[in-house]
Amino acid sequence: MMFRILPVIALFLLVACSAVPTDEYIDQLDELQQSADSTTADLKAINMDEVESLLKQSHEWKERFRPFAGDTLELDFARKLDAYLSAIDHLHYLQKEQSICLLENELATKRRAILRKDIELGAGERATYAKNMERETAEMKKIREHCTILKTQFESAKNVIAENQAVIEQFVTTRESK
Repeated sequence: MMFRILPVIALFLLVACSAVPTDEYIDQLDELQQSADSTTADLKAINMDEVESLLKQSHEWKERFRPFAGDTLELDFARKLDAYLSAIDHLHYLQKEQSICLLENELATKRRAILRKDIELGAGERATYAKNMERETAEMKKIREHCTILKTQFESAKNVIAENQAVIEQFVTTRESK
C-alpha cells in the first residue's frame, strides 16, 4: 500500500515545487499595463496641433530669414537663432517619434495581453514566463524613457521658440524694411 502512495506523493511534490508563480506574473503585468496607460496618456497630452502650429509659424520666419542668412550676425543673436532652428528640428523629430512611440506601446500592450492569457491558462512553455516578463519589463522601460524624452523635447522646443521668436521677427522685419 505504501509503495502505491509514494509515487502519487512524489508526483504531487514535483508539480508543487515546479509551479510558476502566476499571481506574481499577473501582478507584474498589471503594473506594466498601468505604466503603458500612463505612457499613452502622456504621449497624447503632447498637443500635435500645437506642434503643427509652431512648425508652420517658425517655417514662415525661417523662410523670411533666408535672404539675410549671409549677413554678419552678432554672437548673441547667432546663438538664439541656432537654438531656434534646433527647436524646429526637435519638433520635426517629435512629429515622427510620437506616433512611433504610441504604436510601440500599443504593440507591447497586445503582446502582454497574449502573455497574460498564456499565464492564466497555463499555456505555452512555463519555463519561459520569467524570460518573457523580463523582456516585457525592459521593453516598457524603453518605451517609457522614449516618451519622457519626447515630452521634455516638446516643452523645451516650445519654450525656446517662444523665447526667441520675437528676436528673430525683429531681425527679419528690420532687414526687410531697409
